[in-house]
Amino acid sequence: MQRAEIEEMDQKKDFHNLMASLWRYMDVALPLGQCNEVYTVTFDNQVEVHFLNTLPGRLDMIAEAGILNNKQAAQPLLDLLELNHPPYNVNVDQDTGAVMVWTRQELATLDCSQLIEIISVLMARVQQAKLCIEYRHAQSVLSPAPNHHRMILIKERKKHTDTGLRN
Repeated sequence: MQRAEIEEMDQKKDFHNLMASLWRYMDVALPLGQCNEVYTVTFDNQVEVHFLNTLPGRLDMIAEAGILNNKQAAQPLLDLLELNHPPYNVNVDQDTGAVMVWTRQELATLDCSQLIEIISVLMARVQQAKLCIEYRHAQSVLSPAPNHHRMILIKERKKHTDTGLRN
């Protein structure tokens, strides 16, 4: 076996071990000895996060925030662009209007607790993207509201940021 093949096998093993620790944290059993290239978690808020190990040494996490029906609408697109802060990125598929929120992380530097923090931030970005898609005037959701509206927006945000992960 060549060195590159060994490194690739080790990285796949690291990916599976990280996923196994996440599943243990969520109290879900993975079939023994099964290594997948993609793992998917559906959270209580019906958001699916896909975990992929497509590039050597990298972990990609991708979640769909929804469908942007009017892909020509300037305001939602501008609001979605404001959410684009690497390492968390927002993409809109030109053909389908699917809004994807994703991040790419170094696999070797992650442990389960760091992964959970990253998932929490990713889920918050997904919820913000959903607000951009769902609200006609999404800018008012993302920018500070006048005092008389602040309580309503805070309650809505809190409701939408539940990741389904237990502490």
